[in-house]
Amino acid sequence: MKINLESQTLRLALFAERQARIKAEIALKVQQTALSKLKLSLNTQKRINRNLDDFAQVLTHDLKAPLRGISNLSAIIRQDFATQLNQEAKVVLDLLVNKSVQMQCFIESVLKYSKESVSTTELKCQKTSAIVSEVIAMLSPPINFEIIIADDLPNVYYEEVKLRQVFQNLISNAIKFNNKEFPKIEIGYRIKNGNVIFTIKDNGIGIEPNNFKKIFNVFQTTDSENETLNGLGLAIVKRIVQQHGGEIFVKSKSNVSTVFTFTVPY
Repeated sequence: MKINLESQTLRLALFAERQARIKAEIALKVQQTALSKLKLSLNTQKRINRNLDDFAQVLTHDLKAPLRGISNLSAIIRQDFATQLNQEAKVVLDLLVNKSVQMQCFIESVLKYSKESVSTTELKCQKTSAIVSEVIAMLSPPINFEIIIADDLPNVYYEEVKLRQVFQNLISNAIKFNNKEFPKIEIGYRIKNGNVIFTIKDNGIGIEPNNFKKIFNVFQTTDSENETLNGLGLAIVKRIVQQHGGEIFVKSKSNVSTVFTFTVPY
């Protein structure tokens, strides 16, 4: 009887071990399949983005040359004919030069945005906690900031430069747009439905609900308490997150808090 009991216990233990191994193998296959799909999607986007980048390079080159000509000619006229121009003409020429410079800056922004679309490195397992710590050290927030980072932020498959860029943009905004006496930033995460959901929360000036979608658009700005949030940075962040199979969202209450959330397949 004792032998049978031991034999049965052994069989149950072996069965449990086999079941655990099968579950682990299934989980690994699911993760590998998800990673393969993400890599395939990323490679497809690379090809498309390279074509778009080539187009943007040609377009911006063709636009910048005549703009420089307009700006230079206006400056020459302003200088060489200064004694012959009345005040109104001088103001118009100055305005023309300024508008030309603004347009050149706009074109540079278009080119920068297109370049950020091109992925140049492969996905690798990134140590998220280390990256976040390095980003915060680089940004050097004022000493009165309380920054709370969740223990053991999960490692994710990402391009290192891109992951740094996402955290750097979101954390720098959280630092910049905070006028509280006791500013606070919390960086956390949760895992749900096969995704890591990272959160960056601050107790700053907040964002009005009608601007939630606007801030992710290219070259959009929103003014709040004389501060300007440049939409180009967040537009780039959104594109990076989507390139890596994720999404980004924002929730905010004016002058109370803002929470940016972005997902990464896990």
